[in-house]
Amino acid sequence: MKNFKTLAVLAIALLLAACGTGEQPVQPTPIETPGLIATAEPTETPIAADSFNFQDFTITAVDGESGAETVTRFLTEYYAVLETLPQEDIQAVKSFELVDLTTEANYNALIGRFSEAVEPYNPDNMYWWAGNSRQGEGEFSDSIIRYAEIKLYLDDDGIWRCNDAGTGGVSFKHYLEEAQELAKTYVENLRGGLDISEDDRSIEAFDALFDRSKLQAKYIGEAENIPDTYVYGITDNERSVALNVSFQKEPPALYCAFASYYSRVCHTLDLYLEKLEAKEVANFTEWYIDDLPAYSEAEAVKLLDYYSRYDLSEFSIEAWDYSEENYPQYTASLRDANGTEFEIVIACGDGLAYIDDRAIVGA
Repeated sequence: MKNFKTLAVLAIALLLAACGTGEQPVQPTPIETPGLIATAEPTETPIAADSFNFQDFTITAVDGESGAETVTRFLTEYYAVLETLPQEDIQAVKSFELVDLTTEANYNALIGRFSEAVEPYNPDNMYWWAGNSRQGEGEFSDSIIRYAEIKLYLDDDGIWRCNDAGTGGVSFKHYLEEAQELAKTYVENLRGGLDISEDDRSIEAFDALFDRSKLQAKYIGEAENIPDTYVYGITDNERSVALNVSFQKEPPALYCAFASYYSRVCHTLDLYLEKLEAKEVANFTEWYIDDLPAYSEAEAVKLLDYYSRYDLSEFSIEAWDYSEENYPQYTASLRDANGTEFEIVIACGDGLAYIDDRAIVGA
């Protein structure tokens, strides 16, 4: 059945990620930076407040591109913008060339450590002379050789963004102490009545499942496939829901998936019950998820036969339960028109919610 085939693929993907799939970290080669050789005393002209920095620039991800190719393209396109600036601009350059580059990968993030040869129109300005800048020699005699480091993150929208850059010290940092404080504050706010969503149904479900007065944050560990992100369990000692604290951007972001999961779950459950009530096999075989049928004809027949014992002309949801033991999973306790109780389990993954009816269809 398509829905749990998808969940199986997700589980395998998470296992592979935990085993270290993806581009392997490359240790950078130390780059010697001889002392400053300048032909004129750099001026003290201040850098414009609206100067164009690496953090202001983005590129679109390209499938199959290596980490080194991504960083190279980012730098090349960035300096192509500086080449279009008026010559009197402090940042205006005549040319750029990447001299050497090493990269380090961590799932959806890259660090590039590189030396670059830049020929600016205004080379005597302090902007171009950091402590590790030097006058070029030989083929780069008209250029300034600079060493720099940048960290790029691949956003969910397929855009590479720079969130850290400098002349050294750029790394996949550890923010555990700060994450602990942020998670603690978040839970204190939850105890005080913080709305986890603008969806009233999500708030009602959270309050029905969790005792806010007993909530606490328990550290689980670093996210397996998201760098600079820490996972906490928000728990009242009966149930637990994950909280991600991410430092990929400023300010840090806190994300509790309960509300968004719950909205998807309600939508999927409504569709499922609607199709069961109609008692049409085609309603299931023509239910497409990710462009594939959710059920085969044989599975649809089994479902309708199983649920024929319930009168779904009227039904009510009596209670919800929630678990994250293997993956986010909601259990709806329902009552049909005759007062007969039954349960439907809905699992979340890949941005969708799936009915867990394997026991019925034999998947």
